[in-house]
Amino acid sequence: MNNLSEVEVDQHIFLVVNQLSKGANLVTDQNEKDNLASLCLRAGQKSMCCSDFRTAVDFFSMGISLLSGDKWRDQYYLSLDLLNALVEAKYCSADFDGMDKYINEVLSNARSIRGKIRTYSTKIFSLAGRHRIQEAIDLGFEVLGHLGEKFSSKSNKVAVIGEILKTKFILRGKSDDQLLNLPDMCEPDKIDAMSILNLVALYSFRARRDIFPYVACRMIQLTVSKH
Repeated sequence: MNNLSEVEVDQHIFLVVNQLSKGANLVTDQNEKDNLASLCLRAGQKSMCCSDFRTAVDFFSMGISLLSGDKWRDQYYLSLDLLNALVEAKYCSADFDGMDKYINEVLSNARSIRGKIRTYSTKIFSLAGRHRIQEAIDLGFEVLGHLGEKFSSKSNKVAVIGEILKTKFILRGKSDDQLLNLPDMCEPDKIDAMSILNLVALYSFRARRDIFPYVACRMIQLTVSKH
């Protein structure tokens, strides 16, 4: 493998990982195990791109098994990437019980709300996929609260009207060209909030149309006010 370029490793990642994994139990150096775990992550990601979710689960699980007993301390970012990837692969292969187990592990060990967003997003998707749309919406609002965007999931016509009026005020005097040419949002927390709002908007439109205008207005406000 030392004679292969990064491009060649990527081209033959399945062969490389499968061959190295045969001797994985003989590897004692943790740095070498971490390197192999990183290759497992790459192989799993490539399997995900090919929609081969069960093979991806195998690669990600192998990568996790190579990490140390104190992986959340010693290999935090690699652990986070592997666990998040495994959660997504299990969701895509409809292994919801296995997915929930690893979701709980990530949420218990991630160091910040930003480290949990990817996992929360998958959990919201999975709740809706299991026809638990109200739970998905409620979780979305909970996550938004952690990101500084407070919401109430209860229907309140006065609150909705207030959000509409606030949105009209923010948009007052702004032309279509000005709105179309707003710079990209750059605050990480606000970008994360928008990704969760996008999910909440989707599911509220399907099942809670009474709060959909509230969510849509907040998305507009967040987009315009952060530039």
